[in-house]
Amino acid sequence: MKIASVFGLLLLSVSEKLRRLASRLGEMDTGKDSTPTDTTKVDNPVLIWDVVDGPYHRDEFDEDELLSVGVDDNLEYFLVVKLQEDGAVGIVNFWVETADEAYDMIEYFKTNIEPLEIT
Repeated sequence: MKIASVFGLLLLSVSEKLRRLASRLGEMDTGKDSTPTDTTKVDNPVLIWDVVDGPYHRDEFDEDELLSVGVDDNLEYFLVVKLQEDGAVGIVNFWVETADEAYDMIEYFKTNIEPLEIT
């Protein structure tokens, strides 16, 4: 019985840590009604969690194609990033103006696990 009690406390501790981690990372299905009591909308920030590939320069692509998808002329480089928006996470092309911005983002994720918030 003592072993079951200790295991139960360990399991409770681990599940609580996972719940806190999940609340920091996004939504989690706990099986409970999570309807907020406050009806005001909370703005979710757009977060970049990692750089998956890149950078690529716009010269590597057909200029007409870039214009057709709406890439501004002042954006020179893009990275493939893991992006979170409104609780959904996906892989997207993220355009920046300079090579320095692109490489700064790559260097950031070499030593950090916290996301970058897009403003």
